[in-house]
This record gives sequence, C-alpha cells and structure tokens, in this order.
Amino acid sequence: MIQHYYKQQELPAKERLATPMFIQEQSLPYFAGQKTIPNLPSIVITPQTLGNQWMEQWKKFTQLGSFVPVQYSVESGTLESFCSDPTGPFHTAAGQDLEHAGQVVIIADLLAIAKEAKQCLQLPPAFKGKDAREYKAKGKTPAFKAGISNGGSLFGMRFWVAAVDKIHNLQNSSHTQQGVQLITQSLSLVIGATTTPLLTLLKCLLALGQNLRYQPLLGEQGVQVWNKMQEMLSTGNESWRLTSTAVIQATVERELQAALLLAKIPLYNPCAAKIKEELESKYQAEDQQSILHMIHVSKQPLNMLRLLLPHHDLLHK
Repeated sequence: MIQHYYKQQELPAKERLATPMFIQEQSLPYFAGQKTIPNLPSIVITPQTLGNQWMEQWKKFTQLGSFVPVQYSVESGTLESFCSDPTGPFHTAAGQDLEHAGQVVIIADLLAIAKEAKQCLQLPPAFKGKDAREYKAKGKTPAFKAGISNGGSLFGMRFWVAAVDKIHNLQNSSHTQQGVQLITQSLSLVIGATTTPLLTLLKCLLALGQNLRYQPLLGEQGVQVWNKMQEMLSTGNESWRLTSTAVIQATVERELQAALLLAKIPLYNPCAAKIKEELESKYQAEDQQSILHMIHVSKQPLNMLRLLLPHHDLLHK
C-alpha cells in the first residue's frame, strides 16, 4: 500500500488515481498527516532466528521490484558502516544518491541491534527502587556515548516505517530495547506484532508503548500510568484474596453451563454431575488458579489502557 501511494505521488497529477474517500474526509493523505511519503527506507526488527525467514517471505509475498529487502545482522558485514559504505548492501539497493531508498526494507535482527547499542549507547542511570521504576516508566530515548559517531551505523539512519516482530520480547531496559527505542523515536508509523495474550504481559505493556513511541505512555504521563497501574494491581490482589473462592465457583458454573448447552445435556442428567466434578478438579490445580488470578487482577489496568490507546490498537484485537 505504501509503495503504491509513493508511486502515485510521483506521477503527474492528471495520471494519478482518485484519492480514496477516507483520506479525503480526514484530510490526512498519509501516515502522521504528511502530505507526501518521504523517500526513506523502512525497517523490520526481528529476533535473529527469524531474519532469514523474513527475507524469504518478503520476496515471496511482495510484487517483484516493489521492494528490496536488505539484511542487517552480525554475519552481514561491518555494522558501524552499514549505511555509509558505498559498496555495501544498503547503498547497492538504495543507489549511490539514495534515489531508491523508499524501496529498501532493512530486515534487522535484535542481536545485531543489541551489539551496536552496547557499543554506541550510554547505560541508563543506576537508579534503585522507586527512582528506577519511574525512570523506566518515562521511556526516555538513550543517549550516545561521548565521542561516538553514529554517522555510518543503523542508528544514524532515518526510516519511514518500522515493524517490530515479537515485540513482547522487549520488556526491560536492555541494550536491545534501547536500540529499538532509538530507531523508532521519530518514525511516521511504528507497528508491533505479538501473538502472546496481553493479559499475561500486563507489567510489560508500558515497555511495549515505549517501543512504539506512543506519547500517552511516555514521560511524566508514563509515570502517572505506571503508578495508577500499581494501585489497581494492589487492589486487584486484595480483591482476589477475598473473593477467589467465589470467582472459581462462578467459573466452574459458567463452563458447566456452556458444556451442557454444547452437548445438549440437561442439568438433571447424571453426566452433568460428572462434568461438574471434572471442572472442580481442574480448578483445584495451581496453574489454573494462577490464570484466573491473572485475569482477575488485570481487568482494571487493561480497561484503563484501552481508554488510552486508539480503537484500532492491538489491545482491541
């Protein structure tokens, strides 16, 4: 879609296709409200084990010639001169004057990003306790080490779109996360992909927001959201302590009714008693009670985050 719109804007006005109605209504031609799509590369950030798969799939599922995937990994050459080497893979794909930069998609693995970040970026301040948690909640973009130039590295590049695969893996203030935050800090569009249920990631949702550079979860706003979440988690844990037995019983009854309805078994049938006994046994297990506990405690914080995030965001999918 992006490549299609980029090609459209390069055509003379009389040869362009009609602008889609949703763009006309919003008066926002492109992402971030820009009037034109800049001639900048895009980047896919992925675990090292998926880099080759992304390269193969990108070639398989995109129109030949629309994009040129370029791999950024510890095996693909000198990281420090990735975007400055005139004979390197990036300049070969983008052109010596970067005239084809918009067609380039860099497939960057997290191991290479972590290695470059460790060499280039300052460590976060050595705060402890509450100060450490609040600093982390602000999601500040890391600074470069004194005397380090980012001119030739990935961190010196500007991108148009970034997609972060397995974004749930970036949960702490590691070199990896710092590198990703630096890359995504000023992009027009940042996409995060995860197949992990978000209720299991509640404590990491602020980190996800920081990696996506979502403003309501950054800076002092991020600290306020973090503190509110801690209050809600504390309240939820106390509620679980007082009502866990009733919650488990209600869950058993709900699942029993669903099972009986699906199997068309009346409540007075002896099979119903057996199904109920099996469900009660299931929820005596520690792992099942732990799941119910997590769901119970997460309800309020997740509802708060849903109000903060746009309706099309991943919390609603």
